[in-house]
Amino acid sequence: MKYLFMIKNVTNLIRRHPILVCIMIVQVAIVLSLAGLMTEDGKRLETNAEAYAETYGNKYYYTVNEGTTDLFYYTYLEKENEEGFHTLNRMKQAFYEESSFRYISIAHQPVDLWGKEMNHKFLYGYESGEYESSISEEEDTTRYFIKSLQVSEDFFDEFDIKVEKGNGFKESDYVYKRGKPIPVILGSDYEGSLQIGDTLEGEYLFEKTEFKVVGMLSKQSFYYDTLSESLESTARYMIIPVQESEQATEHAKIMNLQQIAGVIISEQGYLKVKEQVDKLIEEEKAEDFGVYIKEPEDGAASILDDYSSMTKEVEKQFMVILGITLLFVCLSTIYTLYGFMKEERERYGIEMLCGASVWDIVSDIMLLDIIIMTAGVMVSLAVMGVCQCSMKNVIWVILIAIGIILAETIYMMYQLLHFEVKDLIGGAE
Repeated sequence: MKYLFMIKNVTNLIRRHPILVCIMIVQVAIVLSLAGLMTEDGKRLETNAEAYAETYGNKYYYTVNEGTTDLFYYTYLEKENEEGFHTLNRMKQAFYEESSFRYISIAHQPVDLWGKEMNHKFLYGYESGEYESSISEEEDTTRYFIKSLQVSEDFFDEFDIKVEKGNGFKESDYVYKRGKPIPVILGSDYEGSLQIGDTLEGEYLFEKTEFKVVGMLSKQSFYYDTLSESLESTARYMIIPVQESEQATEHAKIMNLQQIAGVIISEQGYLKVKEQVDKLIEEEKAEDFGVYIKEPEDGAASILDDYSSMTKEVEKQFMVILGITLLFVCLSTIYTLYGFMKEERERYGIEMLCGASVWDIVSDIMLLDIIIMTAGVMVSLAVMGVCQCSMKNVIWVILIAIGIILAETIYMMYQLLHFEVKDLIGGAE
């Protein structure tokens, strides 16, 4: 009989305030859904950071470049100067074979293409809205200045970049042969614009050549960009293999010098790596090429450190937002329920005069609170189910709801314990 009376009282409250009850259910559903989704996102960020660490380790990335003077550059290009060409080759080979670090050639090598209309997103300047300068008209032919990366063999392994369609580069693709089409692998955004087997006409380092599409990269492929010194997507790039030449032609010399640009990956600090690089340059007598590694602003640029700190900061922001939202909903619900309780103060006063305990009085409000929370939890669980959240987060949401119910119940009991019966019934009777 007692419980039937309690249910009747709660039903009457809901009938008198259907809009308020619905608003509270919506509030609870939103905040609990946010709690589940934010926790899931935080977990995913942490998982991504762990996966990144497993893939790359705690490595430091140092940009490598050359700084030849104009005088030395034109001397180097002279036909009779073959020694400079072979010196540079030996130095690069020493970098590749060095065991204390890993050297990868990554050069932004623009390619001129014609004979096929190209989407503007593949042109230099597209992101800044200045791609018009990458389109030119020459002899009734439209030429496109295409974004391209020239990379050495370890590029794909280091950054865990996979070829989704077609094939990767073969060993012979890294050898230059005049007149032979240059194989290219396209970023994922090229899908639908070009396909495996397509041949393109163009110009590479001032020499007309053909490019043949042999593969296409998977989505979400990123590499360390030496210009921005951050991880960048390969989606809009054409990838060309670093090609070595045995003949010291002018074209081969330009290509050789341009291939110096790249990155050194090491677990060691900048000064130690610089010492090793300088030693190799000295051993090969290649000082005139002005090869250097750029000093990071903080002394050592660890992509993992940046990624981890970013992950922790985002997770921290999530928790702050969640805490504020939970506090708002909890206070809002308490305020509304307390209003219901004050509305029923005369009935509660009479019941207390008849021997009802504080718990008997609070149980009405607690039952209404449980109904509101249960409805909110059901909605939030449906949302989390659609978003495929884990069972751990489902339990977390239920525990939050129980915590809110307990906090609100304790507050109501505290208020009732500080009321006098005369205050409840509205007089001195």
